[in-house]
This record gives sequence, C-alpha cells and structure tokens, in this order.
Amino acid sequence: MTQSEQNSLQTIVNLPELLARVDYDWELLREIVDLFMAEFPRLHEQLDAAVSQGDLSQVEKLAHTLKGMLLNLSIEGGANAVAAMEMQAKAENVIAVREGFKVFESTIQQLRPSLDAYMAEGRL
Repeated sequence: MTQSEQNSLQTIVNLPELLARVDYDWELLREIVDLFMAEFPRLHEQLDAAVSQGDLSQVEKLAHTLKGMLLNLSIEGGANAVAAMEMQAKAENVIAVREGFKVFESTIQQLRPSLDAYMAEGRL
C-alpha cells in the first residue's frame, strides 16, 4: 500500500477506534470487512436507485442499514452522510436526500479502493 493509499484510508476509517472495537482481533476484523465488501455494493446500488426514483421509504431503510454498517467499521464520515439522508427521507425532503446522496458519494468514493489495497497488503 502506498503512503497515499494509507493516508486515504485513514481519512475515511478511524483505524484506532476500529481496531479497539474488535479488540485487535485481526481474524474478526477481516470477517467484518469481507462481509462489508460483499454487502456494501448491493446496498449502495439499491440506495442509488431509491434516490433516483424518489422512493423515500426505501431511502430511509437503506440509509439506516448503511449507517449501521459504516459505524461498525468506524467510517464516520460515510455514516454521518447516510444518517443525514435518513433524516431527510423521514422529513420527506426529496431535494435534500438527493443532495445528501451526492455528499455520501464523495465521502465514500475512495473507500473500496483503499480497503482493497489495505487488505491486499495482508494487514487485515
């Protein structure tokens, strides 16, 4: 992993908090990350579709699910972005939900490549 990739991951994931959360159990952490990597793309795609369709009920449910997943991995920026979307969906504010999705997208843009590089290095 290059220094740039490491810095990118550290801006996305609160690594000290994440490691403490799993009590430095690397096997458990790898399982959690693998599950996240398997589930996140599907949920992200569903959220994108729900936002595009203006399906606020579905946005609320998906944002809530993603918020929990992201918090479990100490990805606070992404969790905060979908939490805001969840609140705006509850308030039935379609415009704010769409703007919130743009924020979420920019927040998590480097997430998968950074996690992939980190895992490839065998650090997880």
